[in-house]
Amino acid sequence: MIGREDDIVKNGATGERVRFVLTATETGGELLVLEDHWTRPGHVVPRHVHPGIEERWTVIQGTVAYNVDGVETIAGPGDTVVAPAGTPHSARDAGNGEVLVRIEMRPPLRWEDFVRQLFALANETLEDDVAARSILELFGEFRPEIELAPEEAPDEDA
Repeated sequence: MIGREDDIVKNGATGERVRFVLTATETGGELLVLEDHWTRPGHVVPRHVHPGIEERWTVIQGTVAYNVDGVETIAGPGDTVVAPAGTPHSARDAGNGEVLVRIEMRPPLRWEDFVRQLFALANETLEDDVAARSILELFGEFRPEIELAPEEAPDEDA
């Protein structure tokens, strides 16, 4: 069955919920489609890069500010924004409310596994140093899928 209503993972730390609509297994490794529900106002996705994955967002509900390679785009319902593979990007709730975004990852590589493991880790009660080490280990294991990107330096000419 495609788009199982019950295939949802929750992040207890952020309140975020992800529903896997179409998995890499179901598409022969071509595509992963998920719905990402930000339940808490002010949600922020830190700047990062997917070295080998294109990420495409279509806003279903709410308003999102995407920063893709230094260019900010404000997107509302029906708008689509794309981060090509290898392009630093971040996102934030620009409407201070709940957000629902449909995300397509091409090719998905192991993105589904990363999300499931990250959310499971976020739901564990760990000491801060253990949690930090575990998250760093997770990012190391999934380096082809994701790397944290440093924040952009402010434009000194502005």
